[in-house]
Amino acid sequence: MRTGRALQLEEIANSPNKVTLGFKCNAQLKISLAMEAQNYSMSLSEYVETLVENRHAQSSQQNVASTQRTNESGEIWQLTNQIKELKAKLAFFYEEPIMKKAFQESKGKIVPYIDKNGIPRRDSIITIEDVYKILFKTNKL
Repeated sequence: MRTGRALQLEEIANSPNKVTLGFKCNAQLKISLAMEAQNYSMSLSEYVETLVENRHAQSSQQNVASTQRTNESGEIWQLTNQIKELKAKLAFFYEEPIMKKAFQESKGKIVPYIDKNGIPRRDSIITIEDVYKILFKTNKL
């Protein structure tokens, strides 16, 4: 039994805008398609439209997917290297012996100091970042 209204093919054929195409599917298929769309940074609608438009171009679609995976692998490698580089830079700040010693000696204390404008201040040392903050507040660069 058919429900819904009849297709107005002539109206659709003359439409200058995109038209809606809807269909029912099981939940797992929708979830799977949504996850694939997310992997390509596309909305579900954009992704399904691309699949339908390219339904006859299976081999070219496979090539695009393969290229996409290659690009993603390159991106992952680049991001992994960036993370390593940033960790190395952070290690310098967290492992710098003089700052580390100052932190260990002042941890949990309130430290009085005079800022670069000559104003007496007091800050508590909870993390090593607090030592750096005081250093920056007192140093006239």
